[in-house]
Amino acid sequence: MEEIKLVSNKTQENNFEDKLNEFLKENGLNLEVKPRVETVETLKNSENKEFIEDYVIANDHKLATEASKIFLAYKNGDKQLLVAKENTKEDIDKLIELNNWGNKTVEEHLKEKKFNNPNVILPIETIEKNRKVYRFYEAMDMNLEKYLETHKKLPLKDGISLMMRACVGVEDLNKAGVINVDLAPLNIMLSNNNLKLIDLDGASIINDKDNIVFRNQEGNNRFTAAPELFKKNPCFDKTVDVYAAAVNLYRLIYGNWPYNIEEQTMGISFEEKTNAYKKLHEENNINFPESVPYEIQMVIRKGMSPKPENRYQSIKDFMINLLEAYNKSEKNQ
Repeated sequence: MEEIKLVSNKTQENNFEDKLNEFLKENGLNLEVKPRVETVETLKNSENKEFIEDYVIANDHKLATEASKIFLAYKNGDKQLLVAKENTKEDIDKLIELNNWGNKTVEEHLKEKKFNNPNVILPIETIEKNRKVYRFYEAMDMNLEKYLETHKKLPLKDGISLMMRACVGVEDLNKAGVINVDLAPLNIMLSNNNLKLIDLDGASIINDKDNIVFRNQEGNNRFTAAPELFKKNPCFDKTVDVYAAAVNLYRLIYGNWPYNIEEQTMGISFEEKTNAYKKLHEENNINFPESVPYEIQMVIRKGMSPKPENRYQSIKDFMINLLEAYNKSEKNQ
């Protein structure tokens, strides 16, 4: 298929910033997101509280109990609803080892870099107590996955608007030496027509002069992971974020993942299922329904190229081409 070729130079990048701001201003996130029913006053009536210095964790308001224990919380004297993430010190040390972070977490790295992006949630405070690590974050209303369970997909313009906002956060992470790796609806939070990225525990820090990352673990989200992430002790670069952005855009505007064989792989081992998904990502046989313009399809196809060198080489290049493709498709209608 013919590739849409766009010149990516300094002039185009400067023009893009203005075009992007104009597009986002004209196309806000008009999503029907119900606000949380819980408030700080609700949590004050909790029968199972845990006190961590100035913070109060409501243990009977669990949000997750898998890799991390996550609860609603608040700070004494403050009306802001928070989320508390609890891990053992051993859990954090294991993350540092598996992700090959060096001697600090991604969040500590970003704090050193004075990272600040309104589309990325970082801890308000981190407290270590009794060999446990408690991280406190701003609370949002719901994650994108929960929203899609009800609405399935978004209109094209809304899907692009949402993904552009997520990509702005990812781009700034890349500039700060962090590869997000796990961009997915579960890690995109919605609130007040706003979007924020969460959970950088699977992210990678770029320590290599060639911008290559090595990790001491294999695999990732089987729906969104670039083929190289399925390898044992993978090495990769920031184009895995481009791949994930393209996959997520497909999900937003089509209502399904590009590759989804959950029903066909029921009853087989996790390793067999992982290998089946790995093969699909490598073969790159993407089915595009005709409901979305050809120009957008070509951007997704290039972003999802199995070989990193054939993808857009940065999230910014992906955004530049996506916006240009959208504008072209509008003119061709």
